[in-house]
Amino acid sequence: MNRTPRLPSLPPDCFEERVATRTLAEFEPHQVYPSGDLSVCDPVTHPAPALITRATKVGSVGSCFSFEIRKWLIANDFTYLQPAIGPTSSYGSCRFGIVLTAAGLCQTFQAAFGEIERTERFWPFGERLIDPYRKNIVWRNEAAAKAELEDHHASIRELVRTAEVFICTLGASEYWRRRDDCQAFATVPPHGVLSQDRHEFVAAGAEENLDYLERFYRLLKRHNPTLKLVISLSPVPLTATYRPVSCVVADSVSKARLRVAIDTFCSRHGEVVYMPSYEIVTKLTQNPYGPDNRHVREEVVARVMRTFMANYGPESMRCGNIAA
Repeated sequence: MNRTPRLPSLPPDCFEERVATRTLAEFEPHQVYPSGDLSVCDPVTHPAPALITRATKVGSVGSCFSFEIRKWLIANDFTYLQPAIGPTSSYGSCRFGIVLTAAGLCQTFQAAFGEIERTERFWPFGERLIDPYRKNIVWRNEAAAKAELEDHHASIRELVRTAEVFICTLGASEYWRRRDDCQAFATVPPHGVLSQDRHEFVAAGAEENLDYLERFYRLLKRHNPTLKLVISLSPVPLTATYRPVSCVVADSVSKARLRVAIDTFCSRHGEVVYMPSYEIVTKLTQNPYGPDNRHVREEVVARVMRTFMANYGPESMRCGNIAA
């Protein structure tokens, strides 16, 4: 006779059995996945009121979502630090351009403080030169490049030493780099420069992303021990992928690897604030993107910032008096 095997019962003190018999009422509200109207859900668990007031000196760097954060802070009269202006400065406090990866973030600041030497300083672009480590930076000649880079690095050092709160928004785990020293480029090397011997495409795993975050944070703390770090994951998907898979699939993996790294990093450093922009946009908002299915609609950006300021902002914004 065929009998269904009987599974052994779990001992009375087994964690799995205790969890299985608990009711949802025994959990804290934030530990239960929300139901009903997700548009009113606040995913922040540990608020820190007045972390940012309008007098707080705030700087930022990161992906294209960093552009939205910067614009919102300036529009709402916060003390936004802008030690450098010019091309690509609309994405952050200096001429950072779009900084998508943890490697690019860390190495940008290491270069500014003289901790690494850039091994590919220029790429030819017709009769001009372009910066391999920042998108859309073009120089007339080497003298102009040297002068701009010295000013750029000085502005980064000023930013780190002056800021009270620094917001970083990462966006991707995929990037191109040098094979020998792993220096991360802002884009794929152009035709005539790209070399399979010198360059490679990588999809960084969670451990690599975490290592770069740790290095970056140590650098910040060495030069400004009181600086408060806010970190977020951009909800803007990849534009394209060099992996031989659907970009939709590649983006999911890219975000997951970064999200795991950020979660581990924040768990190690309880003083670091996680801004849940990714979750608000992708899980708690219907139709969050514009026609291109990538860029977040302005009213959704406003919701992200209202939620953040309701938990970390000044008293007036915790009362809901926030400009959209």
